[in-house]
Amino acid sequence: MRKMINSKKIILLSILILSLGLFVGCDKENTSEDIAVEAIKNVMVNVKVPSDSAIEKITVSLRNTDMEEYIASKTEAVSDIDENGLLSFPFSDLKGNTYNVIAKAESSKEKDLYIASATIIDSTSITVGADNFSKIEKRSDFNNLRIYEIMVEAFRDGEPGGYGTGYGPSHHNGDLRGIINSLEYIKGLGVNAIWMTPIFDSKTGLVKGQATGYFPDDFYNVDPKFGSNEDLRELVDKAHELGLYVFMDGVFGHHGSDPIEGVVDYDSQWYGNKVKYPESLEYFKDVATYWIEEYEIDGWRLDQAFQMNQGGTNYLYDIRKAVEEVCEERKARGEEWGTLGYLVGEIWDGSGKEINSIGYSQDGLKSLFDFPLRYSLVQVLASQEDTSVSYGYNQPVSKLNGAYGYGNHKQYPDDAQPNLMLTTHDVVRFGDLIQRAPHLGYGKEHPDYWKRHKAAFSFMASYTGPITIYYGDEIGREVEGFINEQDIVDGEKIYDDHAARDSAKVAGFTPQEKDLKNYLSRLMKMRDNNPALWNGERTNLIAGKTRYADLKVDPDTGDRIVYVLNAGTSETTISVSNVGGSKLVDLLTGEEIIGSGSYDIPVDALTGRFLSVR
Repeated sequence: MRKMINSKKIILLSILILSLGLFVGCDKENTSEDIAVEAIKNVMVNVKVPSDSAIEKITVSLRNTDMEEYIASKTEAVSDIDENGLLSFPFSDLKGNTYNVIAKAESSKEKDLYIASATIIDSTSITVGADNFSKIEKRSDFNNLRIYEIMVEAFRDGEPGGYGTGYGPSHHNGDLRGIINSLEYIKGLGVNAIWMTPIFDSKTGLVKGQATGYFPDDFYNVDPKFGSNEDLRELVDKAHELGLYVFMDGVFGHHGSDPIEGVVDYDSQWYGNKVKYPESLEYFKDVATYWIEEYEIDGWRLDQAFQMNQGGTNYLYDIRKAVEEVCEERKARGEEWGTLGYLVGEIWDGSGKEINSIGYSQDGLKSLFDFPLRYSLVQVLASQEDTSVSYGYNQPVSKLNGAYGYGNHKQYPDDAQPNLMLTTHDVVRFGDLIQRAPHLGYGKEHPDYWKRHKAAFSFMASYTGPITIYYGDEIGREVEGFINEQDIVDGEKIYDDHAARDSAKVAGFTPQEKDLKNYLSRLMKMRDNNPALWNGERTNLIAGKTRYADLKVDPDTGDRIVYVLNAGTSETTISVSNVGGSKLVDLLTGEEIIGSGSYDIPVDALTGRFLSVR
C-alpha cells in the first residue's frame, strides 16, 4: 500500500473520546500494545438519554474492532431509565479487547433522531453522555449534486491508443482526453459533478473485460489505454476550475485475476476474483483515501456495494468513515477540493429491501442508487427492461408515490439520501425503453418520444436528494437498430446490460436533440437555484392515473414549490388546494396563476411544471 496504516489510531480515538467528555471505566492502567491482555467477555454500556420528548427508545450496537465484525445490538425503552437517568445495556460472552459502540436515539415511528459513538479499550464499562449525541441530519451539499455519468471507454476518443474493442455499440476508444475536451459541454448542461466508470489499470482477462474498467489489477495507476495519472490530474484540475466535482468508480469488492498485495481473495468472478473482508479492508481504505489526498477527487461510486457487506458486518461503514476523516482533515487545512467525501453505492434491487439491509444497515453508506423509484419512473413513462410482466409498463403515475416509488423510502434510515437516476451503463437507455414499450410502438420520429424524456427529467428535477444523468440522455440518445435484447447492431448481438454504452455526441445536434438538451440545462439551473426542489420536504397532493402533484417546502426558508406532472397524452387541468399564497409563478415560463391557496393548473400532455407559491 502507498500509505502506512497507523497502528495507534484506535488508541488516539479513545483519547479523543475522553476529551469529549465520555467516561470510560478502565480495568487496567496500562493499555500498551506490548502487554498482552485477556479478552473482555462482559461489557456494560450506560447511556444518558438526550433531552428530547420525541425520543422513546435507544438502540446500542456493539462491534468487535479486533475481529472487524458486529456482534450484538440491543434496544431499550426510555421509560426504563434508572434513578441515575441512565439506560443500561449489558453484553456478555464477548471475545476481544476493543469495541466500537454506536448508540441511536429513536422515536416511536422507528425514526433515528440522534447518534453517538464511542470506543471501549480493555474496559468493562462505558457511559455515553447526552452531550455526545448529535442530531442525525442529511448533508444538503449531497442533495444538491447533479451528477453526469461517463462510461469512459465508450464516451469520446481524445487521442490514439484506446482499447478499440469492448461490450456495447460504441467505438471503444474513449479516454481521459476525450473527457477533458468535453468538460465545457458538460458544465453547460447545468450539472455540477461527473462520475467516471473505473480507470484503474487492467491487464488480465479478456480485453473486452479490461475495457470496462471493472476488473482492475492496479488500483494506484490509471490504465494507459485511458491515459496517464497526469492526465487524470489535469482532468480533475480543469473540472474543479469549472465548478465540477469529480467522482471515481471504486471496485472494492473484486478485481482482475492477478494477485494484489494486501488483498485476500476468496472466489472467482467473471474475469477475476472476489475480495475477502475484513482481510482486505485496510488496502481499500487506503485506495479510497489515496486518490482524494493525491488527486483531490471528491468521492466515489462503489460498484456492487453488497460485496463489502460480509459475515454480518457492513464494511461500507469503515470505507465511508475513512473517506470522511481524510476529507475533514483536508477541510481543516483549508483545502477547497477533495473535501466533499460523497459516496454512493450500487445495490441493484427493485424492492429496496437489500438496499436497506445491506447498504444502509449498521450505519453503512448514506447514499445508494434509487433503483426502486427508477423502475417506477420508467414503468410510468416508458417500460422497464422486462416487458413480460404486466406491471412493467403503462403504469399509472400514482406508482411514483406508491410502495415501489417514494413509499419505498420509508424503510430507509432518516439520514439516507438515495440517488435517483434514469439510465446507467448497466441498464437500457430511456429512449430505447420508449421504443420497447408494447403500448407505445414508436421511437424518436414521434413528438411524444421527446416529451417523455422531458417529463422524466422534470420528475428528477423535483427530487429531494442527489440525481444522476447518464451521458447521451440529455439529447435523447437511443441505439439505432436496438429495441429488444440480443438484437443485432453492426453485426454484433447487443444485450441489455451493455446496450447503453454507445459513443458520445457533443455537437451536430438535430433540432429535437438541441431542444431537449436546452430543456435539461434549464431544469438543472432552476433546480440549483431553488433548494425547495433538491432539499425540500415533500408532501404528495395528487397521485392518480395520469395526474400527479407534490408540494416541496424548503426547510430553511419556508419557500414552497408545487410540482405537477401530466403523464397522460392529452392536455389536462390539475387542481391543488391548501398550498398557501395568492398566486403561483411558473419557474420556467414566468406565467402566473391567481388563486387563494387553491389553484387550477393547466398542464400540457406529458409535461411537468414547477410553480413557486407567492
